[in-house]
Amino acid sequence: MLVLTVAAGLAAAAAYLFAFATPVHEARVALEYDPRDTAGVPRPVAGEELNAQAALLSARPLLARVAAAAGTGVTADDLSDWVFVRQAPLSRILWVSLRAPDADQAARLGNALAAAYLDAQVRRKRAERDDVRARQTGRVRELSEKLDRAETALAERRLAAGPGATQLPVVLRQRIRALDRQLAGTREAARREAIARRRARLEAQADRLLADHLAHRALAAEVETLRTAHARAATALRDLPSPSVPLRTDARVLSPATPPAAPIWPRPGFVFALSALLSASLGVLLALLRDRCAPPEAAARTLERATGLPVLAELPRARRFGPGVPPDLTALVTHVLTAGPSPVLAVAACTRPEDAARAAGAVARALSDSGRDVLVSGDAAGTNAGDDLVTLSPRRPRTPEEEAAWRADARGRHDVVLVVEPSPLAAGRESDRTLLAVRRATPVQEIVATVAAARAAPSGLIVIDGRD
Repeated sequence: MLVLTVAAGLAAAAAYLFAFATPVHEARVALEYDPRDTAGVPRPVAGEELNAQAALLSARPLLARVAAAAGTGVTADDLSDWVFVRQAPLSRILWVSLRAPDADQAARLGNALAAAYLDAQVRRKRAERDDVRARQTGRVRELSEKLDRAETALAERRLAAGPGATQLPVVLRQRIRALDRQLAGTREAARREAIARRRARLEAQADRLLADHLAHRALAAEVETLRTAHARAATALRDLPSPSVPLRTDARVLSPATPPAAPIWPRPGFVFALSALLSASLGVLLALLRDRCAPPEAAARTLERATGLPVLAELPRARRFGPGVPPDLTALVTHVLTAGPSPVLAVAACTRPEDAARAAGAVARALSDSGRDVLVSGDAAGTNAGDDLVTLSPRRPRTPEEEAAWRADARGRHDVVLVVEPSPLAAGRESDRTLLAVRRATPVQEIVATVAAARAAPSGLIVIDGRD
């Protein structure tokens, strides 16, 4: 069965390889992630940033773009199952593996994925550059408009004030001081009142002129501030990279994908080895199950064909609860009684000495149930010490002369004499017949070897279920 199972497994593996297995080719692209600042100096990269780039390489939007550009019936779902990204240890290298049924398709899609990834970086940087330029241009335009309004307001104020506007407050202060001197030298009340009113008008005019002067100076300072800010913004706008300058990506292709020479799956050697291993394991399991679950009749016929001896009885497994179904010992009793008047039978075990005791006990009980007086020399498992028809006699070492005298005396006193032997090699030829107790789980080859090596050829087998 083992050979048949292994052959069937190898046949199934061959059928899988040649009929059902779809070849899988793998193409790999090596990318180096090397971001730099505006001065072109490499900047440090954290592990989280590399993990983010690996996730971007297998992101669905990028895969959908590659699938749409391929136009070969490949979908984004297919690419999500075909793309594998891993980071080389202690480096900035990302290995992008793409698996496909065709070698050229795997290489083509791998290079397309790398190109789409780099193109996405260029588009992102271009969008960032355009956004910065647009915001800086808007800033310059805003400052220019504010500066124009401030300069216009300053020019209008200067035009309205006239050329001597800056000296008028000084002249007014001089006139006020002259009126103060006149007021101090005048005693006439009416004249003093007229001078006071004139001085009040000059004081109010001087305050207005002073306020206008301060507003003019503030407006002039604002114009200077706007001119400085506008100049700085214009300089920053000129310093921005020109839209015509090509952008540098943060990654580059170290090695493009090439069509693989052979598929990574299926691997015939691995498939056949795995099939042979699984088939052999299954064959062993089936053989064990067959031996375990084989009917007793089949096991008995197998032993009879292999040893040439009849199976006289089969003792089932001892039940833990309840007495169970008693075995059929009719053939065993008939075999014993046909051995002659008052026969002496040796009961030996193939592997375990306790098997001989169990078999002797079963034989003694069967003979006592048929009304025979039985003497058991040795241990007999399961016999009742109070049974009048079964006599238990301890097994003692004797000389050959003592053994012959004991057997002659036992023949005269009992109908059947059972001698329990620990091994078939110890069962002597002086017994009329020898019964061999074997375990059901014992290999047949071992039982055949034991029968061939027995001192006295067994006349029958007693099979004991070895699962108890």
